[in-house]
Amino acid sequence: MGGTIALLPAFAVLSYLLECFAVAERQVSRERELAADQAGASVRSPEVFATALVKLHAFAGVWEGVERAVVQALREGMVCVNLSKAYAEAVGRVAGLEALGRVMGAQLSHPTDSHPPLSVRSRCLGVEFNEVAADALAVAPRGAAIRLISGARRLEEEISRAYQLVLAREGGIELERGEGSG
Repeated sequence: MGGTIALLPAFAVLSYLLECFAVAERQVSRERELAADQAGASVRSPEVFATALVKLHAFAGVWEGVERAVVQALREGMVCVNLSKAYAEAVGRVAGLEALGRVMGAQLSHPTDSHPPLSVRSRCLGVEFNEVAADALAVAPRGAAIRLISGARRLEEEISRAYQLVLAREGGIELERGEGSG
């Protein structure tokens, strides 16, 4: 017990140093993220990049609902042929001003996320939220990038089968022979 008490000052100093390092590392990471945003925006325009960021923040959580529905369907012996299409349809159902209203101060949640809040990222790009809000709600554009990929539907369906097999395995769901392959 006495040895443990003797270590307390060293533990306090190490904790302080670790916290100082973490604060400095977060600042450097945020600066890198903002520089990466600038590089991304240079490919097309700050407005297009900001629109993509708003969509990402507004609709990232929709995937969780799609995934829960797919797991439930797998438990009931059903599969989803195209998860990409299911996600796009789910986003289409929730795309509205309410979805956008809660994103400006939001941060994507991930244990190692160093991204600044969307409001900071947008401001650094020189783009105001209201300038891109309408474009962010356009979730089914005519010139969707998926059209650039040859055989996209087939690839989406293959990935959907593979992902559902992973979900079934992780959830302890036994699929009948042939399920997830057709």
